[in-house]
Parts: sequence; structure tokens; C-alpha cells
Amino acid sequence: MYQSICLGPIHWGTQSGSYKGKPTKRNTLNVAFEILGVKKENGDAFVNYKTYTFSVGKKANLAKDIKAWLGIKNLEDFDFEGLAGKPAFVTISEKEAEDGSATYSNITNISALPKGTKILKGTLPTRSFFLDEAYTMDDFNALGDYDKNKISSSEEYPDWKAGADGGKKAKTAAKGKGKK
Repeated sequence: MYQSICLGPIHWGTQSGSYKGKPTKRNTLNVAFEILGVKKENGDAFVNYKTYTFSVGKKANLAKDIKAWLGIKNLEDFDFEGLAGKPAFVTISEKEAEDGSATYSNITNISALPKGTKILKGTLPTRSFFLDEAYTMDDFNALGDYDKNKISSSEEYPDWKAGADGGKKAKTAAKGKGKK
């Protein structure tokens, strides 16, 4: 378990994929965490991510993690932008690629810090992005290339971009300002 700071949620929109050989589509939210006290070999801060189906249903992993982490019972009107800057304990496990070519670290659990824990400060800026009218092309362009590629491949991106580029409100892809 590692103390971490949530760097923020990035809404990737509806992504195509597959599950057990069948094509799928799911609205996705990627949440980044700076793992405090851990550095990469080059001295940079270590960041890990957890990607969710953007759903707050009873069985949704996102809802389960938010409830365990922040103790929030009703997520119906939860503002996901508020995740940025929140401290958490994350459990990270390593998994080797099937072909043995690499080892990946994955966040497997997110929980609240125990009462009385000294909260460490992160070193990286926080940032949120959602495919809704509150975000502009400048916000989009400030993201990393991986996030931009994921978002631009989403079903919502063309409508959002048309609104963001045209100076008019984009069609809302996620209700409210980061609410889902």
C-alpha cells in the first residue's frame, strides 16, 4: 500500500474494445494517482492509473472504490472533478505480460487514509478533463498525448470538438461538470 494523491480524472468517452472475443463499447474514466515516496529510475515522480467504466451503479467498480475511499454513500450527484488533490492509499500489484516481455503495475485497491495519518504533499499538478461544455480545446491540448489519443478516438469527441472549436457550447457527453 502506498500513500498517494489523486492527480485527477480524465474522461476518455465511449471507447470500443472487446471482452471475451466480443466487441464492446464503454464510457471510460481514467483516474491518475501520484504514488508518494516512490520515484522512477530517472528520479521523476511515479504515477499510476486506474481506468473505470464511467458508471455509479451499485455493481460498478468506480462506485465501490469511491465509497471505500471517500465514504460517500450516494454518488448520484457526485462531482468527479473533486477527486483531484484527494489523498488515498492505493494497493499496487505487478503483473507480467503473457509473453514475458514486460511487467505492469496496476492499482488493485483504493482506500481512505487512516485517521491521524500525516498527509504527504504531491509534486505534480492536478488536472481534470471531461467531454462536456465546461472544457475547452486549450484544456484538451494541455493533456498528455496518450489521453488526447484516447479521447479523440471516442464517440463523443467529434460533437464535443465541434462545440469547443465553434465557440458554442459542446453537446454534453457527461451530465453536468464532471457528474455522471
